[in-house]
Amino acid sequence: MASEIANAHGSRHDAYCDRRFVERGRPAAFCQEVLDTVAAQRFIEDCEQKHGARTEIGRCPRERILGGCRVGSKNDDGSVVYDWYYDVRDIEADAGDVFLAPPRTSEAVRALCANPSQYDQGAVYVGP
Repeated sequence: MASEIANAHGSRHDAYCDRRFVERGRPAAFCQEVLDTVAAQRFIEDCEQKHGARTEIGRCPRERILGGCRVGSKNDDGSVVYDWYYDVRDIEADAGDVFLAPPRTSEAVRALCANPSQYDQGAVYVGP
């Protein structure tokens, strides 16, 4: 259904790539969402091909969010990108130590947003 919705000509949608749940590679403690884009299907396909991550039309799940970074890069279609970081201790407890240095607090997320090596075009912290 996501494919059918996102393929509608000229339609704008929100979409997300939840990197906490991946088929390939190591999971990450964040979910990236793009809001109001004409490229939702392309975003979803790219995420699935690169990471095998959970994708959907809509916004990232909000449960257990520590905070997010509004990414400063400009998209051609005017869409906005957020990286939402999560408390993943429950997932770690179930799966073992699978995440590489996940943030544990909102302050740690704030530091990630301000880190130019993480966000070379800048990012602004957004609370949960």
